[in-house]
Amino acid sequence: MTISEVISAVDELLPNVFDEDKKAAWVISVDGKLKDRLYRHFEEDPPAGPDKWPEDNDIPLRASGPWEEMYVFYLMAMIHFYMNDIDDYENALTQYNDLLMQYMASYRQTHTSKSAGGFKNFF
Repeated sequence: MTISEVISAVDELLPNVFDEDKKAAWVISVDGKLKDRLYRHFEEDPPAGPDKWPEDNDIPLRASGPWEEMYVFYLMAMIHFYMNDIDDYENALTQYNDLLMQYMASYRQTHTSKSAGGFKNFF
């Protein structure tokens, strides 16, 4: 899923007044958090993802497959938050957090973490 696909999906579900630049910035921000908070703990290089809008629009977001809908829920949450619709914000953020936790658990199970303190096969 790309940034514009996320924006299109959200605009179809939740008409709003925010421009594409603002929505793209939110999507890039949450995608970058994966790189900063999750991928840095693993030996493999992180998946490539977009860093700039609109230049990187054709680059898929880092989380794909069954977890890519988390971007839709995150963008919906941000729209609800800035429209002061707190109940819908909390619902969308809960959906986002659930998918994020599932993605992180799956990533941890399928990738090699960096060694902690240099000890390997100690016992």
